[in-house]
Amino acid sequence: MCNIGVHFDKSTNTAGGGWVLRSDRGVVLFHSRRSFAGINSKDEAKFEVLLWAAESMRSQRQTKIVFAGEFEDLFGAIQRPEAWPSFLFQGTEIRKELMGVAEFETMAVNRRTNRGAFFIAQSVTKLGLVNSYVATGSPSWLLDFFVNESRPL
Repeated sequence: MCNIGVHFDKSTNTAGGGWVLRSDRGVVLFHSRRSFAGINSKDEAKFEVLLWAAESMRSQRQTKIVFAGEFEDLFGAIQRPEAWPSFLFQGTEIRKELMGVAEFETMAVNRRTNRGAFFIAQSVTKLGLVNSYVATGSPSWLLDFFVNESRPL
């Protein structure tokens, strides 16, 4: 599963994106962060971050992936373009990026379910961590969060 988070700062026209790739057991395999400048709206931020995450999964050679995030409209445009005509361009561009992924699903989730990826995205706009990277495992500054999150209740 690839959890994707986005955070948009209207005052600086900046967006942060974060993704967390997990095994089928929920173990964090990789995570990434990226800063996006010149972003004019939350919708544009969501599109750019989802496009980046799709490209990242293709680059990571993931062949079967579930994308999860707060992207109900864009996920709808990917899965059922005829039902989301206002997002035809975005859906088409994301589907093009996903051509290298053999099987994919989308799952719209709320922020609470997606907090780890959201925290990574928010670190760009709230903490000024603008260096982009891909790393193995959990981010060191969120290690306790991801460890506790993976424990059964």
